[in-house]
Amino acid sequence: MIDDLKILMMGASGTGKTCYMLAMYAAMSASLRGFTFATQDLDDDLELTDRWEDMLLQGNWPAPNKASKNWAFDCSYGFRKIMGFRWYDYRGGVLRERQEVEDVREFRQKVKEASCVILCVAGDELAAYVDGGSEPKGLRQFNAQMNEFYKERKDVIPVVVAITKADQCPAEKIIDGIEQLNRGLLSSLFVEGPRWLVMFCPVSLGLGLSGPENPNCKGLIKPVNVHIPVIYPIYFNLQAEIDQRERAIAEFENARQRSQEEVDRLEGGLLTSIFKRRDIRSGKTQIDAIQKEMKMTEKEAEEFKNSLKRIREDLMADDIFIYHNGHRVNLKTD
Repeated sequence: MIDDLKILMMGASGTGKTCYMLAMYAAMSASLRGFTFATQDLDDDLELTDRWEDMLLQGNWPAPNKASKNWAFDCSYGFRKIMGFRWYDYRGGVLRERQEVEDVREFRQKVKEASCVILCVAGDELAAYVDGGSEPKGLRQFNAQMNEFYKERKDVIPVVVAITKADQCPAEKIIDGIEQLNRGLLSSLFVEGPRWLVMFCPVSLGLGLSGPENPNCKGLIKPVNVHIPVIYPIYFNLQAEIDQRERAIAEFENARQRSQEEVDRLEGGLLTSIFKRRDIRSGKTQIDAIQKEMKMTEKEAEEFKNSLKRIREDLMADDIFIYHNGHRVNLKTD
């Protein structure tokens, strides 16, 4: 059984973390090309659905998170579970508070345990930054948290930079903003050596959602790319699971060959074939068990590969930028 991924959403207050999470779940609980996200607790489904419908039907923006909450989801294809994930949703204020506060201590611990971090950067703030304005909020605090992560783990994990409110940042400014972040505030993720895996993904709830002329969002919501930041770590974790199973298959094959060679040796001698019948039977039983385990592992690997192919297409979109070890990755060829 695969352990649940631990996805931590990080971002300053006002970057749209809550709206994004509601839109992500709404899009994926309704199914996308056979894939669905479902809460592991049905009461959580009711809560998330009610909050989403309040936005969609009544036009009410959700209030900023005053408390942190953890959610548990399953990612399925055709209602068959592929992988579970835990979603740690923390209020933006934890980035600027001291550890005397309980959920700040919990947040810092979750950073060290995370399988993936999603950093929310507001599109309007990124556009202003490109034009020479202030840097987007939360990036320096993000760097401090990831520095602590690396000291603890000496390892790297997938990082998603979700450009929220992307409708408020023209496409050319998104590209310029990504380049500036690569060279500047987030440059630690793009040096060669540690092999960080980073994706920039613009996400949006729709067009014309801000400004005094539109104080609410009723009738304006049409989410874009909201599922991609979550399927990204699922994709690369599936690849890791495939690699693990292929190594296991190779080990099974080596063990099978050694057992077969021993059985052949025992059967090849006149006296050993007579007096070592129990050892021969034991060896053949062991070979059968190894072959059975190997077939099960091969089946799992094939299922993971099929899921990988289905997810891969979404990660090849032109507005998705993926980097590995400081260099942009083209999933169409890599």
